[in-house]
Amino acid sequence: MASKWIVALIAIALAAAWPCRARGQTLPQAPDASAQADAVAPPSTDDDKGDDDDAVTGLDADAALAEIADDAGSVIIVEGRAPQPDTDVERTQLSRRELTVLPGTRGDPVAALTALPSVSTASVNSASLGGGAIIRGTSPEDSAFLIDGLEIPVINHFGDVQSVIPAALIEEIEFLPGGFGVEYGQATGGVVNVRSRPSRSAELTGSAEVSFINAAGFIEGPLNRAKTLRLTAGFRRSFIDAVLPALVPDDAELAFSTAPYYYDGQLRLDYEASSKHSFSWLTIGSFDRMAFDTGAENPADPVLTGEFSQRVGFWRSILGWDALDGNVENRARVSVGTVVYEQAINDDFAIDYRSLDLQARDDFGWTATPWLRVRAGFDGILRLGDVRVVTPLPPGEGNPDDGSFSEDPIADVDAVHRDHRLSGYAAVDIDVTRSVRITPGVRSDYFRRYRAHRLSPRVNASYRATPRLELRAGGGLYARGLGVSAESLATDLEPERAIHGTAGAEYQVTDGVAATVTGFYSALDDLVVRGADVPEDDPLAAYENLGSGRAYGGELLVRARSEHFFGWISYSLSRSERRDAPNMPMRLFDGDQTHRAVAVASAQLGAWTIGGRFSLASGVPTTPVMGSVFQADVGTWRPMYGAVNSRRLATAHQLDLRVDRQWQFDDWSLTAFVDVTNVYANPAILDDDYNYDYSEREPVEGVPFLPSLGLKGVF
Repeated sequence: MASKWIVALIAIALAAAWPCRARGQTLPQAPDASAQADAVAPPSTDDDKGDDDDAVTGLDADAALAEIADDAGSVIIVEGRAPQPDTDVERTQLSRRELTVLPGTRGDPVAALTALPSVSTASVNSASLGGGAIIRGTSPEDSAFLIDGLEIPVINHFGDVQSVIPAALIEEIEFLPGGFGVEYGQATGGVVNVRSRPSRSAELTGSAEVSFINAAGFIEGPLNRAKTLRLTAGFRRSFIDAVLPALVPDDAELAFSTAPYYYDGQLRLDYEASSKHSFSWLTIGSFDRMAFDTGAENPADPVLTGEFSQRVGFWRSILGWDALDGNVENRARVSVGTVVYEQAINDDFAIDYRSLDLQARDDFGWTATPWLRVRAGFDGILRLGDVRVVTPLPPGEGNPDDGSFSEDPIADVDAVHRDHRLSGYAAVDIDVTRSVRITPGVRSDYFRRYRAHRLSPRVNASYRATPRLELRAGGGLYARGLGVSAESLATDLEPERAIHGTAGAEYQVTDGVAATVTGFYSALDDLVVRGADVPEDDPLAAYENLGSGRAYGGELLVRARSEHFFGWISYSLSRSERRDAPNMPMRLFDGDQTHRAVAVASAQLGAWTIGGRFSLASGVPTTPVMGSVFQADVGTWRPMYGAVNSRRLATAHQLDLRVDRQWQFDDWSLTAFVDVTNVYANPAILDDDYNYDYSEREPVEGVPFLPSLGLKGVF
């Protein structure tokens, strides 16, 4: 075994040391720290070695599994340890194979969520969650991203090219697009909860992967003879900074002094103390860095010329205890971690945020009788941050004007940032009859920063009408704090609120073919709005709880699955609207997409796996420029806008293809894959770009064509 450990450690070291920094030239998006549930079952694990693509967990054959439905919307396959809600409004389940070979996602399970009907993106070309995630049309900040039930600042690296935790470390993904149960809070949109995966391999196994995106190494296995102590570890380093120099023209006006790159690492230890108690320790870290220089002066905003830099990093260390004793279950987690976020423009403007985050969560379940189950728990966060800001305020949702660094008032803030929250919940699952289940519950959230308390009752119910047809409905109240954002620096605001209602049905057409239909409505209130007039003496006073809104629509998902095939067709018809003050008219959210359709098919043909995905989506709203005015005092042109979000960008569509080929050897396997995003090079229109006096307009296009090639060896 010792020789295997040496080989595995060398593989990780090579992955970590692969390319060093180089100069390049593209500008990726910065990561954004910002009911029913479509539960996404566990992704493939390296110890599977391709033997069981349709299994939904990496558990050994003798491991105890429980198929448990989430309070507001999905089936989740987990070990029978942690207390989980039992009532669904939606039920969608993806296998490991579906998650890791879905075309256009580069093998990233988090990115696979964009193929579900509840998720849209500002660009159809964006195939992952993070800063661009829009759940049912509202703002990305309305949704929460968690790992093992605890908050993380980002879920994706820059540009949404990869999630911060690899597939091999993911047990399952809970995707709750709205109307979720009382277990989760701090969100008025949706919740994405990534559950980390413990090692279950009886011997040392691992993998090494090299692709167009990054290099990665992974190992797992037992550390003692009894195999009660197990290790899981991984490391990834991006290739982007090595590839960019070959793609950037020599005469480009934008030059990177530090080409974009990222790395992340994960380490997990699991200890099975007994059949009733287990302990875990998970540490994850992520780091992104880039810096570039603009060679030409920006005529519309002259100070935006020169050196730009960005650094984003965080780590989390999570200690867990799981207990199962007869009809009583408990899952406890405590976490400590730090966040660093830096942006700078020359020596004039900067954002520097650092925090120490302490979190805790406990979920308890008691099966009192065969027809009654009681659940309760709490979660809280103690955030001790320091922030230094010297910059104009960022534009608010729906504000077409990016602002002017040359003219707008500067927010100069040097302060501590304390964001303490404590929440508790209780719920009961009642089997009224053999076919009717109801789950009432209540959640209490206290926001220390705003001296505010919110009580959120919620209820979900299901009715098994026939062996093939199940009806579900649910809803309740929701609230969220302002997280780490510009408006969160103000202390006189209120948490945002929402009321969710949802109803749906699932029909098993035949074995392997199922159809789900869902309708939803969300009413939003106390939305934070940045006023048009920013006081020079106190720019933060521009933020007020004046907004309200609504999101409503329907979703259809038809899925087919067999031993060597999976596929689905999904369609969403929705509308998300808001008003920015009581006396203003309704207008569209920035992320509204009226129509979104996705068709997926993948077939395994011996050693080959071939699949495709087609996406079609309405263009996102935009605000047209009706003219411009020359400001002689500063020598620049300022635009005159029409009605907010009154024009829609062009409809976006694309085709993604993926081909995998596996070779199986005596004690290891090798897989080669080609994953091509946007095969026929039809870039989505992301925005409008205007010349210096706004007399000419041309579209800003997304990625026209993105191939990803890779090799993965599993031993």
